[in-house]
Amino acid sequence: MAIRWKIRFMSLIGTSYEADIYDNDFVGTPTELIAGAQPFVTRELEDEDVYTPIRTQSGYLRFIVEDASIISQIQPIRATDRSVVLKTGNTVVWVGFLRPEQYSQPWEAAPYEIELPLMSVMEAMQG
Repeated sequence: MAIRWKIRFMSLIGTSYEADIYDNDFVGTPTELIAGAQPFVTRELEDEDVYTPIRTQSGYLRFIVEDASIISQIQPIRATDRSVVLKTGNTVVWVGFLRPEQYSQPWEAAPYEIELPLMSVMEAMQG
């Protein structure tokens, strides 16, 4: 498993982040993608029940598409095909997967921003 795509961005408070998307069959140098306006957003399951044993997370990864062929390359088939690791420096702050859904995109020429749905490891294990 190797990093196939990489997105670097800064938070509003100046923290530097890197989101790495892995591919099981890839060998080579990762492709650098341009971060979208809100590149990485997650939220945790909000449930008032204090006895909820697992609180899964979901979110979106946004980047600028410069070549439309990347959509078919990055789209996972199974829930664990494309793992995503968010890091700041050497510290891992989030681990999950791209959600295997049918992605929609604008019918216009590149470049444009696209958002890919994310799911946490615990959510992927439910399926």
